[in-house]
Amino acid sequence: MASLSCPVSVSLHHHHLTPRRIKIICGTRGNRPPLQCGRALSSESILAIQSLKRLSLSTNPDRSFPTSTFSRLLKTDLVAIISELNRQKQPQLALMVFSFLRTDPSYKTDLSLYASLISSFGELQSEDAGMKVDGLVWDLLKEKSDGFKEEERMKVTRVLRALVKAGRGEAVKRVYQVMKRCGLEADEYLYRVLVRGLKRLGEEEVAKEVENDFKEWWYQGSGRGKLERELKVLDEMPQRDGELQEI
Repeated sequence: MASLSCPVSVSLHHHHLTPRRIKIICGTRGNRPPLQCGRALSSESILAIQSLKRLSLSTNPDRSFPTSTFSRLLKTDLVAIISELNRQKQPQLALMVFSFLRTDPSYKTDLSLYASLISSFGELQSEDAGMKVDGLVWDLLKEKSDGFKEEERMKVTRVLRALVKAGRGEAVKRVYQVMKRCGLEADEYLYRVLVRGLKRLGEEEVAKEVENDFKEWWYQGSGRGKLERELKVLDEMPQRDGELQEI
């Protein structure tokens, strides 16, 4: 049997599938900073935020904080919600969630949350926001009545930087007094932040006290340098604006 052979020539000359590159530019909504790695919200957290926003827009005076909604969330979800509300420049709502978080019997003082809330309220630059910052400092010092621990120095620094940016000189002085009373030593970086910040806020007398404390700390340490190095550090303090930028 003869086989039928039918050569077929298919030309794709006019059908090239050339891949096209499309440039997509993504930006933030408004002036919100971008989401950071590790801050993805669960679906339950998103629903909780929506519930809280509806509450804030309600004119019904009988509506209260949606406790039942937030009581189902994990602590990590609550922390993520606070961070997200701060990112959206909603510190008042973030404070409501933070107040709920503090009712948990297992809650332990979180200096990072305090620093983020102080920073968010400080950006509003209003009298009411300033009072909220003072209230946060009062609560923080009440929770830390036994003083700060050595391993908390960096977080205390974040709180102080946030207070300087918020323009709360009296609060800075109170936190520094607690530091001294509990024996928490500042490091060179923290001294620089304090001196620079207090001078910016017009607290010259306290800034001088911090400078004297720095000199004493400098000489007590072993091999920390000579007088020339000390004076150089103090002279550099008013010039390093970068120390008081974003936390």
